[in-house]
Order: sequence, then C-alpha cells, then structure tokens
Amino acid sequence: MIVILLSNIPTFQHTVAAQDTIPPGYGTLRRDDVVMRFSTGTVEIQVLPLDEQVIRLLAPDTYRSLSRLVQSRTDDIADAAGRGATQNPTLVMVTFLGVVPQARFNPEELFITSRGRLFRPIGIVPLSPTWSSFQLDARQQAAAIYLFEPGISVASS
Repeated sequence: MIVILLSNIPTFQHTVAAQDTIPPGYGTLRRDDVVMRFSTGTVEIQVLPLDEQVIRLLAPDTYRSLSRLVQSRTDDIADAAGRGATQNPTLVMVTFLGVVPQARFNPEELFITSRGRLFRPIGIVPLSPTWSSFQLDARQQAAAIYLFEPGISVASS
C-alpha cells in the first residue's frame, strides 16, 4: 500500500500558494517542479495533480498538453466518475516507472491523505498500454488518470 501525504510536501504547497496571480497558460514552472516522486526500490511513482490551480503554474506547452489530455479522456473520466458516484472528481495523473527489470506494481494500492482524511481512488483511466500488465521493465512506464472524491487539497498545510 502506498499512501501519499499531500500536507507533508512544503515546497509543493509554497508553489501552489501563488496560483491566483498566474492566468492559465502563462506559468513558468516545469512539470518536474510540481510532480511528487516516491520510490519503492523497484518502482518510482510520480504523482501530478491535474487541478487547474496546479497545471496553470506550468509552462504554456505543458499546460496545454495536460489540458488536452484531460479533454481527450472526458468520456472515460465521466464513465469512471459515474461508476464512483462522483460528479466532480479530483484528477491526479500517476506514472509508475520501472527501476529494475520485471518490477511489479499494484495501481489499486495508491491512496492520498489530505487534511487528515484518506482518499482511495474511485476510478482509474489508463493512459498506457502497459497499464494492465502490472509489471514494468527497467525504464518502462505506465501512466493513468486517477479519480478521487472531491476534498483533496493541493494548497493547504
């Protein structure tokens, strides 16, 4: 089980605090500036909130890319949200990267803790063909959009 504590990432919180001053598409941050990274030893996990408050801090090309990604998966996201009985889910892009050959991962065991509450994914929209294999070679990746109930804070301490 992997639990991500959003409230324990101070550099991320300070970055998001400036969100109200940057119009969408005018950010200057790189994706690496806002991605949270975790490692299990065999797999690295990258977590990127797809909240507008976060992605609008990113450089224009990255902002457009992530916005288009979400738009291109609108139907899949709506279907997953409907199955999870949530109309406005919190979206998070999760990427698993293989560190060693035949690295195993379980996408269902990723949880987020925010404001003292544990959030389990209510749906997952795979983005990579390798997603359902649950195994990665070294330097191979599998990505998906995770859907969570509303309530995850990307800006609070």
